[in-house]
Amino acid sequence: MVRRFALIFFLSATIEAMASPGNASGVDASFDASLGLRTDNFRWNIAGSPGPGYPDVNVLSELSWRDIKVQEVRLAGDVHRMNAFLFQAYWSGGRIVAGKNQDSDYGGDDRTYEFSRSNNQSDMGDTRDIRIGTGFPTGDPAETMMTPLLGWSYSSERLFMLDGFQTISSYGNKVPLGPFGRLDSHYQHRWTGGWLGLEATMAMAPRLRMGGVFRYYPRLTYLADADWNLRPDFNHPKSFEHTAEGKGWDFGFSLFYALDEDMDVGALVDWRRRWATGGTDTTFAGDGTVSVSPLNEVRWEVFSFGLTARFRLPINDADRRSHLFEETDGPR
Repeated sequence: MVRRFALIFFLSATIEAMASPGNASGVDASFDASLGLRTDNFRWNIAGSPGPGYPDVNVLSELSWRDIKVQEVRLAGDVHRMNAFLFQAYWSGGRIVAGKNQDSDYGGDDRTYEFSRSNNQSDMGDTRDIRIGTGFPTGDPAETMMTPLLGWSYSSERLFMLDGFQTISSYGNKVPLGPFGRLDSHYQHRWTGGWLGLEATMAMAPRLRMGGVFRYYPRLTYLADADWNLRPDFNHPKSFEHTAEGKGWDFGFSLFYALDEDMDVGALVDWRRRWATGGTDTTFAGDGTVSVSPLNEVRWEVFSFGLTARFRLPINDADRRSHLFEETDGPR
């Protein structure tokens, strides 16, 4: 549904731009296809709440996923009317191929009296990202362009816990140390919200162009749900859910080389951070009861690298030219 909305919005903006009065010679579009690798680090922790079997501590459970390796496919497009209008749409899908998880439980405040810890594999899962934005470019396309932006985004990641290995079992915990089977738990988190940004591109040399973009997310809605498959006291397939309000930012860098008037090749580097605090952990027990605890914090960091091909799609053949080429004089 979200992807369908983004596609409809992108096509509507394209049609609107093409149909705008006086725009017959100023509309261009481009399409990017990329392959990338990214590394994610993600963690969250909850506090305990008074109740049978749950100590009232400021950190009861803490889970972290480290060095999550993701293979990504990215698709992006934009349509723009020179110095007047820009619309962007972006989609990426990823497959998790490696990673590690740690699950710790504490009986005392400030992460003391750790009575359980397992270190597990996390070599499967998936990611999805959708982003749309609009802005108003200023500057010379052949030299330097600055574009204030605003938009909306959706990001999700499904993380697994597999191949369990108990490394700490103390203070009355009866789980034996060593490997344990049948672990197949997962946790899926989603972030949605608007953003403000600034994008800049600069000609570095003939055919070579550098770009950078910064996006700030002042208010993100965080929603996650999980299935802890080895907990018979929890409901399945939804054992608990997390809700919170958060913030975040992205920084991206790109370098493109123009092969000809229709195609560029390039490299992309992205760094992303999201965080949320003061949320709610709602646990659904197998007997139908529901308990609520504080969700202290959520932290997510992503670093990615990709190689991309950009295809320029001038809408009006009569004005067909790139910013790096002249029709009669060849490359600058």
